[in-house]
Amino acid sequence: MIDFLVCFLAAVAWSWPYPRLLDVTLRDPYDGEAQTWVLSWVRHALKTNPIEIFQANILAPARDVLAFTEPLIGYGVLSLPFSFFGLSPAGCVNAVCLLMLALVPFGISRLARTLGVPRVPALIGGCAAAFAPLSAANLGFVYFSAWGGIALILVLTERFLRSRTVRSGLWLGAGIGLIAWFSLQLFAFTVAAVAVHLALGLVLEPRFRREPGSLLRVLPGVLLACLLVSPLGLTLWKVRQREGFTRAEAETRKYSATLSSWVTSTAVQPAHRFLKTTTSESALYPGSATLLLGLLALVLARKGAPHVRVALCGLGLGLFGLLASLGPNGPVYPALVTLAPPLFGGIRSAFRFGYVAETGFGLLAAAGAWALVSRVDPSRKRPRLASSLFAGLALVVFADGFQRYPFDHRPPREPSATDRLLASLEPGGPILFVPMTNRPGETRLMLRSGFWGFRPLVNGNISYIPERHRALAADLAKEEIGLPVLETLESWPVGLVVCEEAAIPLRQRSPLIRFLSEGLESGRFEGPEVAREAGERVFVFGVRKIRRAAGLSGLLEGGKSEFQKMASETPARLGEDDPGLPASIDEPTEGLAVRGALRVRGWAQTEAGPAGVIDIRIQGRRRTPVSERRMPRPDVAAALPHLGDPSRAGYEVVLPRYPEDAGPAFVDVTFQAADGRIRTLRTSIRWVD
Repeated sequence: MIDFLVCFLAAVAWSWPYPRLLDVTLRDPYDGEAQTWVLSWVRHALKTNPIEIFQANILAPARDVLAFTEPLIGYGVLSLPFSFFGLSPAGCVNAVCLLMLALVPFGISRLARTLGVPRVPALIGGCAAAFAPLSAANLGFVYFSAWGGIALILVLTERFLRSRTVRSGLWLGAGIGLIAWFSLQLFAFTVAAVAVHLALGLVLEPRFRREPGSLLRVLPGVLLACLLVSPLGLTLWKVRQREGFTRAEAETRKYSATLSSWVTSTAVQPAHRFLKTTTSESALYPGSATLLLGLLALVLARKGAPHVRVALCGLGLGLFGLLASLGPNGPVYPALVTLAPPLFGGIRSAFRFGYVAETGFGLLAAAGAWALVSRVDPSRKRPRLASSLFAGLALVVFADGFQRYPFDHRPPREPSATDRLLASLEPGGPILFVPMTNRPGETRLMLRSGFWGFRPLVNGNISYIPERHRALAADLAKEEIGLPVLETLESWPVGLVVCEEAAIPLRQRSPLIRFLSEGLESGRFEGPEVAREAGERVFVFGVRKIRRAAGLSGLLEGGKSEFQKMASETPARLGEDDPGLPASIDEPTEGLAVRGALRVRGWAQTEAGPAGVIDIRIQGRRRTPVSERRMPRPDVAAALPHLGDPSRAGYEVVLPRYPEDAGPAFVDVTFQAADGRIRTLRTSIRWVD
């Protein structure tokens, strides 16, 4: 317990200010929101109907949707107490991430101690590996945050090697089976690490070779692991067969490491600025302190030295993880796929074998700290010297791993007007939001579905998207949508169609509004009801055939006149894109820090007169201005006299800031000339408090 408390406090200090923002922010609006939805769904299913846990509410009418991605069920179970304590869905994810972050140095230090390393050097080695760039790149993402479990399973492996009893084998099997419920890819990495550690144990310890038949006592544990994993594995196998999901080798190659990845750090760790940096999980540099301590372990190794076996175990795991991270471009991954295709063939990111390597490097670092102190004070007669040396090593490890990642995405904490409307309606079937993209932006809808009781939703974005959903999204993006799409909606069967006016891309606006209008005129849609979100309208249509079949009467009429007015104001066709249309965004400048309302200023002028500002979007969503005006720009006339009278060439638009605005964002401004030509310019900003 003392060791875990030390590791937890170290994790809190290293990840600060992440713990302070626990309940209000996520790592990003895409993977962060998707993982928050997964854990929220798991909690919901566990409370309502655990048997249906794989029947997640997105990508309706597909079945077993939770198996389209990593189910993360173990993390969902761990998040239950945090939800009981009143944390928001984001807070539950972040609390689990912080807990799992503390598990990493704890797990590695426990493994080191099992191999004979004293407590303090074991903790130093664990922290050195835990707070490396790979952890910084994944801080705030829950998918593989339990990678400290690899070391804990190796603790059970070591205990089996020492005792070689059926009981210790059963404990090992139970541990391996349990980790699969957190992540099947993490399970694959763990199985590989266990195999490597067993091989190292047999090679490095002659007494393990005296009774090789005793290793058969692990078979009951293997059977127990298979039994525990089978509900997950069979469900995923069934889904892959039914939906035709495959993992192409080209995709694995794309997410495989190169040797240069191992000298690449993150952009948020100042101590590593001398290296190439990235923001992705391809940052596999183990850390300067980790490498230095590991090198000391090898340099100070001598026959009979107590740290030698620890160092060699760490070196073996480190080299294995490094070579496996190279994916199809290295020697290890293809061999693993050949030996166990179902287990290793579905791995998308070979980068993540780095978790195995980091476990090994942590052992090396622990052995190095131990060897250094043993060399400086071999008889331990100067405890103050040893304590000072350990304190100095701890400071070096912390300074080397120091990071500052800006956590600033604020997910919705309260239901919007649309959420409240959907919660009050009986849909009669799944809900479809248009425009439909099946892209990362739809994670916002997935997360918001919790506000309306996790009712079935057609939209969604996770690891695998069924082909029929891709086809529907493509049909809804065409210039002529057509009645066959209506027939598709009725056959799925979709109960409600939600049209978010602010989210419709400019060129999709006319076809989509026309499609909805035709559905109303033909009597196949009913409604709509209307909700307002920050000045923008959201229309909710009922699919008459489905709602009537469900015994629901047509009561969706509150927004009919507003929709008809919007339809009449929607231009039938936009002009051609013209990247040469003279226009500029002078403010905000690229990357400007913005407090409060956003002022967008610039000019747009053609020979025929001023070009209109017809659309302004932030993060792809249209935003209604607080104010807008045109103004003279004599500087434009001086620079480009052929454009004529500049008295209305300039524009200034003030956009409101919403509570969820935080962190980086992009701003799109679309201009239209008198002859219909359009041009869109983009700049980026960062919202700050």
